[in-house]
Formats: sequence, structure tokens, C-alpha cells
Amino acid sequence: MKNSPKLAIAVIAAMAVLLGIYITGRSGPEFDEKEREAANNDRVSPKVEIVEGVIMVRLPADIQRQAGIETASPAPAFHQSEMSASAYVVDLQPLFEFRSRYNEYDADRKIAEAELLASSAEYHRLSVLHADQANISDRQYQLAKAKWQADKTRAEAGARKIQDLRSEALQTWGEVLVDAAVNDTGLFEQLRSAGSVLLLVTLGGGQQLPPGAKMLKIRRSGEAGAPARQAVFISPAPYTRSVVQGETYYFQTRHGALRTGMQLDAWIPLPDTAALGVTIPESAVVWYVDRPWVYAQKDEETFFRLPLDRNAETRTGWFVEKGIKPEDRIVVRGAQMLLSEEFRWSIPDEDDNP
Repeated sequence: MKNSPKLAIAVIAAMAVLLGIYITGRSGPEFDEKEREAANNDRVSPKVEIVEGVIMVRLPADIQRQAGIETASPAPAFHQSEMSASAYVVDLQPLFEFRSRYNEYDADRKIAEAELLASSAEYHRLSVLHADQANISDRQYQLAKAKWQADKTRAEAGARKIQDLRSEALQTWGEVLVDAAVNDTGLFEQLRSAGSVLLLVTLGGGQQLPPGAKMLKIRRSGEAGAPARQAVFISPAPYTRSVVQGETYYFQTRHGALRTGMQLDAWIPLPDTAALGVTIPESAVVWYVDRPWVYAQKDEETFFRLPLDRNAETRTGWFVEKGIKPEDRIVVRGAQMLLSEEFRWSIPDEDDNP
């Protein structure tokens, strides 16, 4: 029994190995792999893990249904940057009244010019006869001269009256609309026949209409989901409304259901700003540290948060150019619940104890 101590040591060593296998379930390289995985994965609660620095929220399918969590793929989108503006449907009655007064003054001017033409011819005829000492009395000559001078004054006054009326109209309507009314162009006929309406568009923040911008889009205020319609540029506007200050322009659009005095939302697509990306619905966006985020789905039960980088808030949601692809799945309902669950692990909860 001299070897008994050595045998006892060997038996104890074997028992230690067996006990290690029983406790860990693994040995050797497999156990090392588990240690490496544990270094990367930090299970901070039954529902939240940190995987390679990314916080993962895990929720079983039944919990997702109870919380109303829904996912969808973002829609591919084409986006062009826009300049926001406001539009106002202009009352055209003063323009029509200007047209009516102009026609009246113009008729008077033409009558005066016709009378001037006749009296001028008579005066010059009598002047020749008077100079040749023909049988023309001084009285006839003086009356013809007075008539010619009076007609000349009346014709000049009629021309000045029209010019003053035009100058007054230019302060409100600008040269393009005044000329359209005076010359009865197709533009004026469309406005007069109620085929189209005139819009006063105001840009804010010291902005100006981009060079070459001949079109904008409009929609009734408060109707975010309604289809937009196009309006065509006419001219700069020489005045601004007291309600909204900024550079003003006249645009024309089809009449539709627009009424005088309506306030409209307007936006101007900016050239050379087109980009491809995806549209994120407003319901999918959550805010954290003053930034917009969405939750993407990794697998059936795992979600993680992504920032909306290179984004633009639009009338249909959020346009995102980079970071999210059309084939990704994002949370469109219940994102706020996931955000709350993500940070819930920092508060002790007896239900979260393993």
C-alpha cells in the first residue's frame, strides 16, 4: 500500500475533472468559446442584451402582439429638397375693376384724339388761308385755333389719366398682369372666366425664388394627406400681405375648389437635389437625446435602435437616404414601447431576476 497516496491523488484529480464537466456542460475549446461570447454579450436583463456594443431588445411573439408591435419594410422613395412657402388665393375683383376703368378711359382718349385730329386739320387749313390773306376772318381763324388747342389739351389729359391708372395698378399687380388685363391676353381670359385662380406666394426667412423655378406645389392648409396640385409662375409681386412678410410672387393654378381668401401650403422643389432612399412613416419614429430613431428587426423576437441619419422630414413621413434599405424591417407601431423597454433594465425590477 505504498502507492496509496498517489492513487488517492489520481482519484481526486479525476473527480475534479468530472465535476467541472458536470457543472459547465463543456470543456476545453468549447468552454473558451463560451467565455469569449460572454465577453461580447452582456445580458443585462431577460429582455435586453448588449451584443457587440449594440443594445438588443428581445420580446416573444405573444408579448409583441399584446403591445401592438407591427413591422413593415420602408417604401423606396425619390426625394427632392423643397423650399417652404405660403400661398393665398387673391381677390381678382380689383383687377377686373382696373380693366373696366382702363377701357373707359381709353375710349375717352380715343374720342379726344379723333376730335384733335379733325380740329388740327381744320386749324392748319385756315392757317394757310389766313396767311394768304384769303377771305378768312380773324375770328374764324382764332376759333379754329382755340378748338385745336382745347382738343389737344383734352387728348393729352386723357393719355395722362390712363398712364396714372396704369401706374397705380402696377403697384399691386405688376407689369405682367397689368399688360394681360390691358391687352386681354389668354392669361387674363383664364382668370376672368374662373378657369384658374391667382395665388400670392410668400417666401419666408429672407429666401428668394431660385433661378429657373417656374412651378410650385400647393395644398389646402390642414390637408396633409390630400393630393398636391401644381401652380405656374407668372411674375414677381410688387407688394406683400401684412400677415406674412417676405418675398412675394404671383402664380396661377386651375380653379378646382379653391376660393378667394383661402390660405394654402406651398413648396418649391429645388433643382439638383434629387436623391434615392426610403420613406419612414411618422409612427415609426421615436426621439431620444434630441435625435430621431427607428427600431429595426433583427429576427422574429429581436429589435435594435437605428438613428435616422441624412434624413429629411416630409409631408408623408421621413425620407432617409442612407442606413436603411427597402428590404429591412422596421417597427411602424409600438416603437415607443421598445424604447421604454430598452431603458427599463437600468431600473431594478424583481420580475427581471433570473
